[in-house]
Amino acid sequence: MVLSSHHLLLFTFIHGLNGMAHPFRLPLVPSLLVILAALMLVRTVAPRDKIVVIEDTRSTALAATAQPRQERTLPRVPQQAAAKSPAISTTVSAQASATPPKPMAGVGGDAAATNLCDRLAASPDDPQRVSPGVMLEPTTIGDAESACREMVENAPKEGRYFYQLGRILEAKSAWRGARDAHQQASNVWYAMGSYRLGMLLLSGKGGAQDIHAGLRLLQKAALAKLPPAQNAIGVHLANGRLVKRNMREAVRWLRQAAMGGYAPGMHNLSRALMSPRSGTDGRQEALVWLRKAADRGVAEAQYDLGMLYERGNMVPKDAAEAKLWLGKAAKQGHVRALKQLE
Repeated sequence: MVLSSHHLLLFTFIHGLNGMAHPFRLPLVPSLLVILAALMLVRTVAPRDKIVVIEDTRSTALAATAQPRQERTLPRVPQQAAAKSPAISTTVSAQASATPPKPMAGVGGDAAATNLCDRLAASPDDPQRVSPGVMLEPTTIGDAESACREMVENAPKEGRYFYQLGRILEAKSAWRGARDAHQQASNVWYAMGSYRLGMLLLSGKGGAQDIHAGLRLLQKAALAKLPPAQNAIGVHLANGRLVKRNMREAVRWLRQAAMGGYAPGMHNLSRALMSPRSGTDGRQEALVWLRKAADRGVAEAQYDLGMLYERGNMVPKDAAEAKLWLGKAAKQGHVRALKQLE
C-alpha cells in the first residue's frame, strides 16, 4: 500500500503520541480528541477533486446527427440548494417545468420613454426590452454604440444598457469589451446579460474560458425562464458536449424555449423529437414545431422542411413545396439549400 504525505504525517503524529504515553501516559479521551483533530486537519489540507474539462462548443444549434464526445464531471448541487444557487452537474439539478413559461415583463419604462440606445440596439430575443427589437445594421451601429455608452454612464444601475452595449460589441467582435459589458449587466441581474456572459465564458472569447461558471450562468438564466438560455441548456443536454447527454431532459428544456416563442428553440425541439434518443415517437409534434420555426424565418428549419418534402419523409412528396422552402432558405444564404437548388 502506498502512503501519501498526509498519511505519513498522521502516522508520525500518532507514533509520537504512543511515545508520549510512557512514562507520562495520557488520559484516553484527550488522546482520542487530539487524534480526531489531526484527522480533520489532514482532510482539510487534502487535495480536492478537479473538474474534468473537455472540448468547448460554440454553437447553440442542435446537430442534425449527434456525434459522440467526452463527458464532463461537474460538482453535484443538492436539490434543496438548487433554488438559491443553481448549477449544472452531470445531470441537471432542476428539471424544466411542465407548465409553459410566462414571458418576462419589460422594465425601464414605456416605448415613449425609450432613447436612442433602446431604439438602435434592443434585441428581438430580449423579453425585457422596452422597444421593438432590431437587427444591428452597419450603417447605425456606430450611433448605437455612442448612445449606449452614454446611457451606461448616465444610468449605471440599469442592466439593459450594459447588455445592449455588449450586444453591439459582440457584433464588432470586440470580445473583451463585450464580456465586460455583459458582466456589468449580470451584476445587476439582467437576464440577457447573464446569458450572453455565460456563452462567452463557455467559448473563451474575451478572456479565460470558464466552463463551470458559464454553465451556472446559463442555468440561472434558464431557470428565470429566459428562452435563449433554455434553448442553450437543451442543446448541451442533447449533444452531450458539456454535460452528460440526457435527451429526455433536453426535450423538456427545448420545449420551454419553444413555448416561450424562441424560434431557434422550436427548430431544435423538432430535431430532438425526431431523435431515437428522445424515448418517444414525437415525429408529428416535431413537424408542428419545424413548421413554426420555418414560418418564423429560421433558415435551417426552412431547409429541413424543404428536404422533407423533397424526400417524402413524414409528409407527402411535393416538389413545389420543397422548392418553396429551399428557396426561402437559399435567400438567407443557406449553403446546402443553394446547392440543392442547383
